[in-house]
Amino acid sequence: VTQFNAINYELSKLYPKLSKEGLLDIYCDYEKLYVSFLNFLMDFKTNDALLPEPLKSSLPPIFFGVLSHIIDEAGDAIAIGEKIHQYLK
Repeated sequence: VTQFNAINYELSKLYPKLSKEGLLDIYCDYEKLYVSFLNFLMDFKTNDALLPEPLKSSLPPIFFGVLSHIIDEAGDAIAIGEKIHQYLK
């Protein structure tokens, strides 16, 4: 929720920053949040403190399939983000 609020807060400040430099600032903030969120997902998948074994074993296999899919797609999102970053520089 905190990350979501942070993203919304940054987006709410978008209009006054519609210059190339402002968009680069926004993208850099987004990139930090995205990497942080991705790290959380990877940690969530493997850290028993975040997802205790009794809860983990009660989840359907599709849960972990979807989680893995989201993590795997991050590579494409990062590649696209790098192109955007290069364009805005």
